[in-house]
Amino acid sequence: MEFFRELSQREGGMSMSVVFPQLSKVTRSAMVGIFVAAGGIAFFAIPHSAYAQTEMSFIDISAEVSENGACGRAANGPQSARWTRSGGYRQVESPWEASGEGGFDCMKVAAFGDGTYLRDSDVRFGISTRDYGCGAGDAPQNTVWTNWASQGGGWSPAQYSNSDPDCVKLFIQVVSRPGYNLGPFRVGSERGDPPIYNGGLNCSWTGTQIFSPWTDNGSGGGWTGWGGGSDFYSEPGCGRIYLETKAAALPPPPVNPPTVTSVTISPNPVDANGVTTYTISADVRDLDGWSSISSVYAMINMQGVNATQYRGYIGWSTPAQNFPYWGGLQSGLISGGSGSCALYAGGNGNQYINVVGCGTSSSGDPLVRRVNFTVTFNTNFTTPTTNNTLSGWARDSTNLEHGWLPFGVFNLALPPTPDLIASTPTQNTATIGTPQTFTSTITNGGTAATGATFQNSLQVATGAGGSGAVSPLTASTPSPMSALTAGGSLPATASYTFTGAAGTRSVRFCADNNTSMVGTIVESNEGNNCSGWGDVVVSSVSAISVNLTANPVGPLTAPGATTLSWTTTGSPSSCDASGSWSGTKTASGGSELRSAIPASTQVFNITCSKVGTTDATGTVTVVVNPAAAPATVSISANQTTIPYNTSTTLNWSYSNATSCTITLPATIGSYPNGSGSISTGNLTTSRIYTISCDPSGANSTKNVTVNVLAQTFGLDVIKSGQGRVTGTPNPAQTNINCGGTCSATYTDGTTINLTATPNQSRIFTGWGGGCASFGRNPVCSLIMNSPKSVIANFIADPNYGEF
Repeated sequence: MEFFRELSQREGGMSMSVVFPQLSKVTRSAMVGIFVAAGGIAFFAIPHSAYAQTEMSFIDISAEVSENGACGRAANGPQSARWTRSGGYRQVESPWEASGEGGFDCMKVAAFGDGTYLRDSDVRFGISTRDYGCGAGDAPQNTVWTNWASQGGGWSPAQYSNSDPDCVKLFIQVVSRPGYNLGPFRVGSERGDPPIYNGGLNCSWTGTQIFSPWTDNGSGGGWTGWGGGSDFYSEPGCGRIYLETKAAALPPPPVNPPTVTSVTISPNPVDANGVTTYTISADVRDLDGWSSISSVYAMINMQGVNATQYRGYIGWSTPAQNFPYWGGLQSGLISGGSGSCALYAGGNGNQYINVVGCGTSSSGDPLVRRVNFTVTFNTNFTTPTTNNTLSGWARDSTNLEHGWLPFGVFNLALPPTPDLIASTPTQNTATIGTPQTFTSTITNGGTAATGATFQNSLQVATGAGGSGAVSPLTASTPSPMSALTAGGSLPATASYTFTGAAGTRSVRFCADNNTSMVGTIVESNEGNNCSGWGDVVVSSVSAISVNLTANPVGPLTAPGATTLSWTTTGSPSSCDASGSWSGTKTASGGSELRSAIPASTQVFNITCSKVGTTDATGTVTVVVNPAAAPATVSISANQTTIPYNTSTTLNWSYSNATSCTITLPATIGSYPNGSGSISTGNLTTSRIYTISCDPSGANSTKNVTVNVLAQTFGLDVIKSGQGRVTGTPNPAQTNINCGGTCSATYTDGTTINLTATPNQSRIFTGWGGGCASFGRNPVCSLIMNSPKSVIANFIADPNYGEF
């Protein structure tokens, strides 16, 4: 990875410094873009005492600026960009350098380094300026770079402004370049006027180029002289800088193998969590210099165990992650001491200890490199704790090495601590959508009680053996789990419902871990809380269905009513209604009356669900039409009372009717409106005539009564001779008074009594006709049930006058 560093900005004077990685084997030039002040740029080198075949530990470039053409006056001191080898490949930058008086007229720069080569490394420089805003948070503008040293270096592109710059910032970028070795270097600069002043499109250079001393000049480099304009107030608008390198002078390869001179182990104070760490220090001597040592190893063996069955195998290597003979089987990788350290993951190399830190330090001997490992021991390393052996081994950069050397015995002082371990769940089958309970045994395999309660959790992976996506942890019960004594155990259970497609999943329990993978118990081994993964074969579930019907389905007339019925298959777990009804419905099926449904189109939905299957939906539509206006009818008769055996005419009409009935042998006609008339025919009894229409309402039924008068019969009285016949009818009707009235009409069933009264000198001799049966009785009683004719006979009294 490439890194770089910008220059810093201040008002007033400005300076920067840059440190380079190792130089190339051939002389190269590289240029760094920079916006320079009037008066030019100068560089100087920092003295160093030893240069022959030594590797650079830093690269530095610096800049200083001054105002008003008085070069060297009112300068605030240089600002530097500094790269150090211990920081690794990266980019660094200086703070902004400013004169403190607005723009600057003069500038000088410097380059220095402390060695003659830097292996497998490349460098370039960059520069940026600002007209305004030179604070720590102000970003660079128009940064330009030289070519890489490996590409020949040279001049940078122009960095310019339309007026005068106020501050300047430098950058160093050092990258890994295998096969290229950076050598001694120098920098240079040149000033110019910007396009706004010279009327052109490019910078107008002065032609005066100034260079710093080489970094291998015996003084470690140096400054240029001041570079300025043609007068005291000529502030440049553009500038550039230059990078040039020499061939790297590499030291001869080492010829002596490194030797491990000692390996020691010592306990550190117990930390706040009650954990004891140990520092293992290995000293390695190399007659070719400590910088050639590339890897150092330490091995721990338990007493009475074969030397090849190590219980701790630790290594440090530079460059990082390069551990010879391990074949990539490293674990617990940690950076430290310009390299990295790790545990060997093969055999038992990482089963008993954990590496928590590493680094290198000076032993006081320039030929000895000391590597320090910080480790903890877990509970697997509790027997024995005495008379355990240490040994060491080392290797240099040319692969020269020395075999394992033993370095005595050591004793452990491990404090009693708990160690919570979860067993692998044994439940290996489940069904999609059905909760499955998993069980694990949580055991305290440590040497002390937990002293407090704690949480346990279940973790689920989408594939076998913990492969695929791992879901968040699910809390188990009991929650929390009671404290466990050393050697104690308790069962933990957790329920989980699998979703999605059928297949093989996997589960595991994690002791002392909540759903955020955070524990509360300080343990001797925090890395063994989770059990192994147990595979679970998850089967699919049967599909579900639902059928929804309405009876009647319509069309109905408002307010309508219908019964909704639903049936299900596949045992859904829940059913919910939506649309024109709502609420949770019985999942096994049921029915429900829906009444008082207003005029509308009602859509009833029901959705049933079961985990692991697709939801099933049933729908039925019920149409309810608006209620029609009630029908209006009328009926009448031309005569409501008629004589016996006569007729009259009936008249009717209707509106808004859908159907009608009438108590006559008549055709109603068309709907919704109509009218008609018909004769009743001769009637001998009274009758009621009715018309009734739908839709029913207050005026949808009407009737009329035709009254028929009773039947009548005529009575004729004939007198033979002189006399009078009178009649008394019951009920009273027209009286017979024959002399004047000899005929009358009577209703059917009338009883009439006729009395024959002769005139003076006359006698009644008897009845004839309808009263013949009464003979000479002067009174005749008749029932009028048919027409009658009566003869009353009167003759002269033969005895009249004899007295």
